[in-house]
Amino acid sequence: MTFSFLSWDKYPFFRYVLFLILGLWLANEFPVQVPISSQAILFSCGILLLMVLQRNNFYGYIALFFIGACGYLSGNKQEIPRKPAIHQAFIGTIESFVEKTTKGVKAIINVEQTLNNTPNIISHTSLKANVFINAQGQDSNLNYGDRIKIQGVLKEIQPPENPEAFDNKKYQNQKNIYYQSYSEEYELINKGNQFHIFNIAEKTRSYCDHIFKQYVKGKNEYAIVTAMLLGIRSQLDYSIKEAYSNAGIIHIIAISGLHISLFFVLFNGLISKIVKSPLIVIVTVLLFIWFYGIVTGLTASVVRAVLMHTVMLTGQLFQRKTNFFNNTCFSAFVLLLINPNYLLDIGFQLSYLAVTGLALFEIYFPNKLVFKYNIVNTIFEIIRVTLIAQLATFPILLFYFHKISFGFLVANLLVIPLSTFIIWQSIALLCTSLLHISISSKLGILLTFSTSIMNFIALKIGTIADATIENISFSNTECIFMYSLIIVILIYFKHPQKQYFWLSLVLMIFLFGLRSLFYYSGNHQHLLVIYAFKNNSVVCVINGHTCKTYCQNTPSIYDLKTIQNLYVKRQITTIKQVKLISTFQNTGFIPLHQSSLLIINSPELPIFKQKIEYLQIINNAKFNWQTLVEFYPTSTIIIDTSNTWKYAHQLENFLLLRNFKVHNMYKQGAFTIGLSQ
Repeated sequence: MTFSFLSWDKYPFFRYVLFLILGLWLANEFPVQVPISSQAILFSCGILLLMVLQRNNFYGYIALFFIGACGYLSGNKQEIPRKPAIHQAFIGTIESFVEKTTKGVKAIINVEQTLNNTPNIISHTSLKANVFINAQGQDSNLNYGDRIKIQGVLKEIQPPENPEAFDNKKYQNQKNIYYQSYSEEYELINKGNQFHIFNIAEKTRSYCDHIFKQYVKGKNEYAIVTAMLLGIRSQLDYSIKEAYSNAGIIHIIAISGLHISLFFVLFNGLISKIVKSPLIVIVTVLLFIWFYGIVTGLTASVVRAVLMHTVMLTGQLFQRKTNFFNNTCFSAFVLLLINPNYLLDIGFQLSYLAVTGLALFEIYFPNKLVFKYNIVNTIFEIIRVTLIAQLATFPILLFYFHKISFGFLVANLLVIPLSTFIIWQSIALLCTSLLHISISSKLGILLTFSTSIMNFIALKIGTIADATIENISFSNTECIFMYSLIIVILIYFKHPQKQYFWLSLVLMIFLFGLRSLFYYSGNHQHLLVIYAFKNNSVVCVINGHTCKTYCQNTPSIYDLKTIQNLYVKRQITTIKQVKLISTFQNTGFIPLHQSSLLIINSPELPIFKQKIEYLQIINNAKFNWQTLVEFYPTSTIIIDTSNTWKYAHQLENFLLLRNFKVHNMYKQGAFTIGLSQ
């Protein structure tokens, strides 16, 4: 048997998707600035189809080349659509489900026109924007397809102000969204088509959400049920998400193949009893599961599962054998052709890695153990699938989330059967409510109880101190080597030959060498980071693998997560947290590596004989600004976000006129500088 994927005749789409991913990766790493028209991509795809039809190996290689070229062309970002510089309002069409919150509504809008105060001045454009409307005083019954006029200014989404913070700009840009707007009012121009499939799906989603809100008691229980069944994750509390993540069962509350398979079994069973024609059954089932996918928001994992079911059912319809692994590769190939940005989506990566791992294990390491009792077989299968999925996703989970959960096996063994029961209960509750059957309230109580048990398991396992190791630094290079090592070891177990043994040993040495190299490079790092946190002053001083963190107030959960991300990136092993209340209330002197930082929060500016390289002004410190000119003319002045915007702006202008080096965090974000050795 050969392991050359170019000769895997059974799995042609594995070859195709590999070269497509290679092209997309090259486009991401080495983008071109020349705009690429859709005609060029279509032309390349046309040549690709011609080449794939050829049987000759030469044409096969050319076909793979063109697949990579298509990936490169489609993966290159087009020029960001520009909006007119001056406008007071804009007109657009809602292109997403409208999410209602306590403060108003938010949605994605395709902006078509921007309007100026000058009469008859209209600028035509085409761009997507996240729009937040404070519609508390208005009827906010907005739906997909509605065309509205919004009084507000479009602003480009900004990068994060702090190092290692979540990059919302990058995340939104991957969805081709580059702008956002906050508005107090809007005007409905005309309603969208109420019979559009997305409008029907949105109303279905709202109805189901209303039922769950009515019958499922408890904030966390309601949030989990709506996340599992409808894909609504905005109600999830940070602590409950963190508990599920630490327990290694975060996949339970993300709609994926498990949910689609259960709905497939339900629809297929019901329709098969009513209709005898296989064609009608398959088409009806496909319509139902695609509609459910739309209701849940068509996330990458949902589209993957629905598309794979579509391929499987289509094969049954034409009496063709389908291969699970090839189907997986085909669905990935189609999704990446439609939307290349899926490649950078974490959900897409995790979903396909888990399913690919299961498919390959089924091919090369099929389960041959059959026990006498069905319950033992079920437990064994859950353990087996959990271990395979964990092995397939372990490196990338470590890369993205920097933690290892040791309680995942026990948690999955308990939660997977329970979550399946919860999904069936939820479906039963929706059906009885729709049919006005009196047992809905009892089903709601049972569903609440079952969900609370699942939350209890997640919280207990997720909060065990020794069950999770956090803040593990793991680079993308190490991730690639780890996957290579796993693949080579599995090949060795299937074909125990010397070359695979030595190759795995070499990869282990490389991994150990990379880890040692990265750690050694951090021995000589000296860094000063002053964060741009609202109403707080936080300073991190890094020397080697030790970090001293000075806080005025206790950071919020999200701010603390940003600080922890810095610890991970810089491989910090020793953390010293200092709460200098008296220092920050008056004047703080912090020694740095061959330099110093002075923090000012007092009416009188202290005078130091030694040179002060960095001087931080906090909390609208009331002192005579002229003293800065007299005593600290060469210092870099840092104005953080604990000051008001007006104070920071006035002080910055005063200092710039006197040729000071000024860092205003309202304009420049956090202050980060490497300290001289």
